[in-house]
Amino acid sequence: MDIGDLLHRRYEIVDKLGYGGWSTVWLANDHHLARFFAFKIGFANSLGHEATILRALSTPPNGRCPASIPRLLDEFILKGP
Repeated sequence: MDIGDLLHRRYEIVDKLGYGGWSTVWLANDHHLARFFAFKIGFANSLGHEATILRALSTPPNGRCPASIPRLLDEFILKGP
């Protein structure tokens, strides 16, 4: 992943915000919504349960998601080195 890359013909990578043991977080410009978002890219060997957990936490039975829970706006698989 490099600055300037375009993902799904929609998200342009603008800057690297940080990294850890299992993922890297990028700043991306969404060309469809004209807004900036944080993009978290998990490594190939990382556990894939985070998206499932975030979806469950962001749709509680009462319909009110706490502000401290990040919303999952999109999800897809990237193939590459």
